[in-house]
Amino acid sequence: MKKIVPSHRRFTEIEQPADVDAAVAESHQAPVVIFKHSATCGLSTRAHRQINKLALASDPHVYRVVVQTARAASNYAAHLFGVRHESPQIFVLSRGAVVATASHGRVTADAVRTAAAEHPVDEQPANNPSASRAQ
Repeated sequence: MKKIVPSHRRFTEIEQPADVDAAVAESHQAPVVIFKHSATCGLSTRAHRQINKLALASDPHVYRVVVQTARAASNYAAHLFGVRHESPQIFVLSRGAVVATASHGRVTADAVRTAAAEHPVDEQPANNPSASRAQ
């Protein structure tokens, strides 16, 4: 797992299935995001710009999966979370579970912030543990 350090935001690159497990483990401490990115898709480039906006100290840690170079990790995440693969796609995780997903044009910094704020780790789990769709 490599840390990617753009000028304003730290990402952790997911390269193998064990890195997905590390993201899940971290989500027990604070909400995290797994961002599935296609390096050859214009829509994914737009989504990447949105994810780059997550530069505030209060924003969740972002794990990035480049689907062309980490296919096994991408497939593992889809299987583990029971969510059909799409890219671009985000999974917002809290307490080891997916609490929100979004794909394509719905991948926005605001959607991530809203989902993370609605599912802080320091609160008790809600009675309805099903994942919400990020808007």
